[in-house]
Amino acid sequence: MIGLAHTGIGKMTDEETYAKGYIKGYEDGMRQTYDEVVSLANKRGYSVAELMLLVRSERGNVPDKVRAKKKAILKSTGIDLIEEDVARCAESTVGVSPSMTVVIKERGATKGYMAFKQVMDCGAPGLCVSRNPPEQTARKVSQNCNIFWLTKLDSLPEADKERCFAPNDTSPLYTGIKKFLMTNNGKGAVVLLDGFSYLVTNSDFLTVLKWLQKLKDDVYMFRAILIIPVDPASIQSNEMRQLESELQVME
Repeated sequence: MIGLAHTGIGKMTDEETYAKGYIKGYEDGMRQTYDEVVSLANKRGYSVAELMLLVRSERGNVPDKVRAKKKAILKSTGIDLIEEDVARCAESTVGVSPSMTVVIKERGATKGYMAFKQVMDCGAPGLCVSRNPPEQTARKVSQNCNIFWLTKLDSLPEADKERCFAPNDTSPLYTGIKKFLMTNNGKGAVVLLDGFSYLVTNSDFLTVLKWLQKLKDDVYMFRAILIIPVDPASIQSNEMRQLESELQVME
């Protein structure tokens, strides 16, 4: 597991301290309230199964309600308490954190998709760049995931052209990914690049490596996460070593 990168969180302002204290009190208060209702119903021997189910269901909704409160604080004060939750969750479940570009060594992309989906489940906005058509990719990712398609097809519907990119010209793809990162700056956004070998095949390794180095800097600046599944057998051993020296690696 890769350790959590430095989050850049310094001394909190008074507003941040207040906001965090408010959220903690709000969450604790809700949990205590629902616990007391359940306890009261049990002690008095109520046979109202519907009430119990309702209360337990509402208690399970506490995280969503807390998240809604955090969004309200972000809107009214500009203080973002959401990214910390995403970062903490991503680090504990996957071993990645904001500003990291990670190579997963595997044949295929099963682990890559699993890690990507887990980070999205933490609340991160996601973008999947894939060699597969969007309808196939959509079955592998979360419903609200953005999808870019690497394809050489020219005759595409106008509505699809904005999310389709030629593998032999990485400049438009870079612009599209950077736009996504800028739009989701500070939200712990995650990008899955499932098409590394396809890019190399239609260009060359050094060109793609330089492109990744540039993208890596943007990922760092916008506090996002980039996951790249790579089959070591698809490139030369010295090329794999170059990737390993430039990017962090997960087996």
